[in-house]
Amino acid sequence: YDGSSGVQWEFQNAGYGWGKITAVGSGGTTATMTVQSQIPNGAVLVGNAGNYTDYQGGAQAVMAADTLISALVSSRIIDLGTARAVRPDLDRAYAAARDANRWQPAEFRAALAAVAAKVRDFK
Repeated sequence: YDGSSGVQWEFQNAGYGWGKITAVGSGGTTATMTVQSQIPNGAVLVGNAGNYTDYQGGAQAVMAADTLISALVSSRIIDLGTARAVRPDLDRAYAAARDANRWQPAEFRAALAAVAAKVRDFK
């Protein structure tokens, strides 16, 4: 919220994505929204950590997770502080996938699962 309007809206939904408000109810406390983009349930951050069992898949997954979170910040869907809360878990995942000869699958999966749990809490 940048203070430029008289109404502050908070999006509340258990899903993943974002939308555009298309109508506001007469009382000003309800709105209709059209989904503009939705992160698919099969996305890297939505419960798939256990599927990453090799170095190549893990390295790609952590880069995808980091890119997705950066895009959410750039699009102002989440703020920088929210993204920073995920950084320690992303760093753990990067560390576990840093070297193909020292691949740490259990540590990687735990770190990516922690990222996924925090992303589910994004509002």
